[in-house]
Amino acid sequence: HKELFESMKRISRHTSCLVRKLYDGLRSLRHGNGEDVCKLYTPETAFDGEGQSQGPVVTFNLRNSHGAWISITEVEKLASVRHIHIRTGGLCNPGGLATSIGLQPWEMKRNFSAGYRCGSDNDIIGGKPTGVIRASLGAMSNMQDVERFLGFIQEFYIESMPKPNDSI
Repeated sequence: HKELFESMKRISRHTSCLVRKLYDGLRSLRHGNGEDVCKLYTPETAFDGEGQSQGPVVTFNLRNSHGAWISITEVEKLASVRHIHIRTGGLCNPGGLATSIGLQPWEMKRNFSAGYRCGSDNDIIGGKPTGVIRASLGAMSNMQDVERFLGFIQEFYIESMPKPNDSI
């Protein structure tokens, strides 16, 4: 480990740079109508350099140009086809997840009654997501990985507005 990466401090500096680029890139994505593509759950203050309060992870969900949630299961499947590895779902923390996505206790009970279980393909219930997307970076990650992931989101999930002359 020391031979490959020198020190944990060096890895931390490296991943801090990458996660800031990823976070800023996701935060800047807009549909053609100006609506945000990503709902970020990771606070910006989590990446304040050496004293970062968490690892190099960004947690978010995607929305279409009308504000409807995009299926995290479908994002994960498409990412996998593109050889991009992300994690989706409840991430082993149902309380933290419920807080992040704004699920009330009654909604959690309703989801369970509707058949939702951790890892289920039923990932939007009552118009709300039941999980999140998590992109993690590490010592072996590089800027091309970040740019490739941002390009993936741009290619498949940004909706541009139709031009006035486009036929329906």
